[in-house]
Amino acid sequence: MVDTSTISSIRQHNPIPFVVYRGQHDKEIGPSPTLFALILIVFLLTALPRAPQAAAAPNASLDNNVFWNEVLHNTRDSSYRAPFGAVPTGQPITIRLRTAANDLTNATLVVYNVHTAVDSSGTLWNVQDTRLTTDGTYDTYEFVIPASPDARTLYYKFRLQDGSDCDWYIDNYAHNSYDHEDRYENGTGMMVNGLTGNPCSASEDGYANNSFNITVYDQSAFTNHLDTWAANAVIYQILPDRFRNGDPANDTAWPYPDVYGSPINNHTAWNEPVEDARVTNGWSRDFFGGDLQGVVDELDYLQAQGVTAVYFNPIFTSPSNHGYDTTDYLRISPRYGDNALFAQLNAEAEARGIKIILDGVFNHTGSDSVYFDRYGRWDANGNPTTASNNSGACENQSSSYNAFYTFLAGVGPCAGRTDGSQNYDAWWGYDTLPLLNENTAVTDYIFDSANDDVSPTAVIQYWYSLGADGWRFDVADEISHSFWTQFRAQVKNNDALNGPSTAKCGTKPLLALRRSARRHHELSLPQSRTWLPSSTPPGPTTTTTATRPCMPSPPASSITSSAPSAKTTPPKRGTA
Repeated sequence: MVDTSTISSIRQHNPIPFVVYRGQHDKEIGPSPTLFALILIVFLLTALPRAPQAAAAPNASLDNNVFWNEVLHNTRDSSYRAPFGAVPTGQPITIRLRTAANDLTNATLVVYNVHTAVDSSGTLWNVQDTRLTTDGTYDTYEFVIPASPDARTLYYKFRLQDGSDCDWYIDNYAHNSYDHEDRYENGTGMMVNGLTGNPCSASEDGYANNSFNITVYDQSAFTNHLDTWAANAVIYQILPDRFRNGDPANDTAWPYPDVYGSPINNHTAWNEPVEDARVTNGWSRDFFGGDLQGVVDELDYLQAQGVTAVYFNPIFTSPSNHGYDTTDYLRISPRYGDNALFAQLNAEAEARGIKIILDGVFNHTGSDSVYFDRYGRWDANGNPTTASNNSGACENQSSSYNAFYTFLAGVGPCAGRTDGSQNYDAWWGYDTLPLLNENTAVTDYIFDSANDDVSPTAVIQYWYSLGADGWRFDVADEISHSFWTQFRAQVKNNDALNGPSTAKCGTKPLLALRRSARRHHELSLPQSRTWLPSSTPPGPTTTTTATRPCMPSPPASSITSSAPSAKTTPPKRGTA
């Protein structure tokens, strides 16, 4: 006989090993047919395909104890949040939360930064005492966020209450933290305790910014202000150095042999691995030779792929491979070509129905720039030099660019300044990226805020005149809203998006791809390094400027072919 009481825990959704014992009256003549039949039945039950089974209902109850494991919200699942993604103004939003069945006294959706028309306090507490549905295992609670009358970002968390116990369901990642990629934010979340001493008022300390978020946008901005090509563009992003080498002659065109003291690494083979600076400590210094000519050569290919717009990572002069530490806003990097080649690229792209979008970095410049010139490498016209000429703001307070930056009192790296302010504000503490001020000196240089069209040509209008079609603005959220409203009023309204030559060249659409992007060079810029001795720099190539009839006056001069001599006493790099 078979003692079936000894066959334990045989479940369709959880097959496990089992044991069959021989009864005391069984004959020892071999297994019986009954035993074979039972083994076969159990095998079939555990081996055949089965539909997914719901988890066993937890023993939840109103017992002052919130069950955590069963709680779920997913911003990327329309059954939990609808409409999906960003929503236009005037659109209510439905939010759902799953919990253990019969577990809660109530569930609350707490929404921060709501319009005062929605809640005068700016924070909406949407309490639901009754579940929407239940299947015996899970309860579902539903909330509605009222339509917002204006564009804004909404932030929300869930408070779950079981009698005296208040716990919180929040995003796994803090939205203002830079220890993760943006893609990890939103989605599903995690449970945490309530605030110590007052758990029903907020989540516990350390999680203030772990909120799910929703972007509410103004639909009219796209309807009334965005050109058709931009609204429907298929955008292809290009970092020219890594796209195609169309002109090997400019591979060593940078007039200095290093990037912030680290010797330049020019790859000899296109398919070599990129340099891992975490291993070599050679940050932002490796180049593959790609350039604008390489893009010109492949415009037919891009057109064949259905590309209607190309967005370039920064292509202005810069010592680094990423280009976000601008040396001169009015010149194409000699590694990529020159201004005339850029104009040619625009003309040929336009002929194929492809628009060109540039990357504008107007929150900061590079410390190795014409404007700041911490290392004394540039003259007032942007030519490489070793002569001390006080043209950069770090060199001397008499510089014409002094108002571009904020200098701080004390002894620091800007030793040529005699006003006692030799330190400076830098972007997130990276001393290779001095912060730009938001004053008339800067705004007039960048977009002709004075509306006088006088020389030097404003940056935005100059590149529009060479054929650019739009801009992506770097770390736009770290520049004030007033800067951008003033920018728009001048560039779009006064200059019709094309500066002083509008009547001759026609208008260009303004495309502002505004993105909070601290990470673009966060991992490629160490906080501080020692400036390494430089060998004699290679001779630079000559940069020329286009002279189209509708183009504003080009920069006063360009990088010349006379190479500067090496510095005999390299400066030490400090921390701003």
